[in-house]
Amino acid sequence: MDFIAEWTDLNTPPTQDIIEQWQMFFDGSLNIDGTGAKVFFISPSKDKLCYVLRIHFPASNNMAEYETCLHDMRLAMELGVKCLHVYVNSALVINQLNKVWDTTHEKMDLYCKEIHKLEAKFYGVEYIHVVRDKNQAVDALSKLGSTRARSHMAFLSMISSSQALEMHWSARAK
Repeated sequence: MDFIAEWTDLNTPPTQDIIEQWQMFFDGSLNIDGTGAKVFFISPSKDKLCYVLRIHFPASNNMAEYETCLHDMRLAMELGVKCLHVYVNSALVINQLNKVWDTTHEKMDLYCKEIHKLEAKFYGVEYIHVVRDKNQAVDALSKLGSTRARSHMAFLSMISSSQALEMHWSARAK
């Protein structure tokens, strides 16, 4: 019997699965034509997925940011993402999601709670502030979601007021 060989096998640490990190950049946009948002997913292999969201209900810029984050985290779950770095240029949204700042508006509080519930579906979610100058591609495309323009470079999704209200009331009931 080879004692050293057996002892070495027993003390070799098990290999750990490497969790691949995805990046998500998003920005909401509010203008005279409406409300929308743009998201950019970057996979671990550096593939890029562009996504434009058109919001069909009255929303503030902060509501557009939260609605986009919520919608896009659900999309990330559908894509099978397990570890997500979320980049946003809104200091308010980032600090509220990171629980550095309190929410002072009931709707923003509901959005934060719903987003934090989704975090349990991932192995890890990290919210990172990115200055607007570094988020220009996303900023430009977010304006596409808030206008009636058409694009062949991104796919478009729409969210109605009934979908937003459903989330609002289901979160309140819990």
